Amino acid sequence: MQHSVNLGSRTITYELERKAVKNINLRIRPDRTVHVSANNRVPLADIDRFVASNAAFIFRAIDHHYKRTYENSKPQQLVSGDKIKVFGKEKTLSVKCGSFNSVTETDEEVVLTVKNIADIALKNRTLSTWLHNRCEQTITALCKMIFPVFSRFGVSFPQIKFRQMRSRWGSCTPAKHKITFNYALVAAPIDCVEYVAAHEFCHFLHPNHSSTFYACLTAVMPDWKQRKKRLNAACVTI
Repeated sequence: MQHSVNLGSRTITYELERKAVKNINLRIRPDRTVHVSANNRVPLADIDRFVASNAAFIFRAIDHHYKRTYENSKPQQLVSGDKIKVFGKEKTLSVKCGSFNSVTETDEEVVLTVKNIADIALKNRTLSTWLHNRCEQTITALCKMIFPVFSRFGVSFPQIKFRQMRSRWGSCTPAKHKITFNYALVAAPIDCVEYVAAHEFCHFLHPNHSSTFYACLTAVMPDWKQRKKRLNAACVTI
């Protein structure tokens, strides 16, 4: 179950697992999620204090994983034969020289056409712009598909935003009636993206990670735990 510790300007959200362990254990996964395991006898308040006391370590680890992700995402050569994931499906990149910079997609292939095939920055910029647009269009359409489930509870359709995020797949700001998604989701399987959308929509009804929130999420998406595990295991980045 997820819990959050507010530390002024930053918040640590962690996944708590109750198990037969002597100490409170803390680890940061490569996808920058925080996982804590503790014995059932340890009060939640003590666990929150433990997490808060390790805030400096947690933020350093998250930033370290983000830096590694950033370094791995530096401009690539982008040559024909490279593999690209588009909503969970691996496709082959085909790079061509043409009069206009563009990207087209088939079931098996992503065709990148640029004016200067030797311009690495141009290729990366053109592909990145297309991936961002693909992400925005697909996830916005997905939100419209999910929305009727929540409109029954008086939720109006929110403002949908996108940006690069360090440590989360999405965020909900009920006060501004806004959901923000991570552009990295363009590489995630679509059923995992559906989980993120459902998770964020549930925050309009329960702006926390309480048991009531998870009961709502389970009612909307009974298999959300399996989808979340697949998403975190993928560790997708762009």
